[in-house]
Amino acid sequence: MSINPILDASSAIKVHTLAASFALTLGPFIFTPKARGKLHKSLGYIWIVAMATTAISSFFIHGFKLIWVFSPIHFLSIFILFGLCRAFWYIRNGNVVGHARTMLGMYWYGVLAAGIFTLLPGRMLNRALFPEAPWLGYLFIACGALLIIRHIRRESAGLVG
Repeated sequence: MSINPILDASSAIKVHTLAASFALTLGPFIFTPKARGKLHKSLGYIWIVAMATTAISSFFIHGFKLIWVFSPIHFLSIFILFGLCRAFWYIRNGNVVGHARTMLGMYWYGVLAAGIFTLLPGRMLNRALFPEAPWLGYLFIACGALLIIRHIRRESAGLVG
């Protein structure tokens, strides 16, 4: 493992990577059924700041252009920013279920699903984590995809949220 690809990246990528790492790490502590009360709320605010920072910083990253200077990650960032506003609106209006579903959706699809694609060989995070064996990125992508598929199945069966 080598942190050099991250250290050599632009400031926007450094901010984006750090904020996304915070969001990824805080998720399990916030989204467990027992995480309620002051700790949940405090960590939730930190998670919201991390997600907003991740989304906003993505608009300064232009490595892969699909439409003009925008890539799929930019569209996901717009989705995340609207989702954060919607989740906040839900909780302020007492809709705990809407809040929980929106926040969990952003974690599963905005953090985990989007995050696993950063492990593709040739991408910066793959070079940082697997400099000697870039193919390991595919293994982590497969494991992440299986977790997401499991989540989707559980969600459609009504076992989640």
